[in-house]
Amino acid sequence: TVLEGAFPSEVKDVRPAGTRARLAQILHKQGRSSEAVEVLRKALEEYEESLGKEHPQTLNCARNLAVLLKQSLPAGSTAGTAARLREAEALLKRAASGYAKV
Repeated sequence: TVLEGAFPSEVKDVRPAGTRARLAQILHKQGRSSEAVEVLRKALEEYEESLGKEHPQTLNCARNLAVLLKQSLPAGSTAGTAARLREAEALLKRAASGYAKV
């Protein structure tokens, strides 16, 4: 079936990654963006480990992390700001490239 192809039996449980991704959304809405970024980074790692780097759910998480990184930039221009922007850009490019393959 389609689901079996998307989630082969050797795939690890993705529920923790999904739970972390939802928690990151809640933290962001509460104004706790720095915590949300770290939680979403962990979710992305878990998606990569369980589904692979090119799976649509992994790509969605990468895109969401990129958006969150950009939205939670500190005020003023700093070296940290530039690093976050580079990370966000790399994540967006990765997601776009992956979507093009799907």
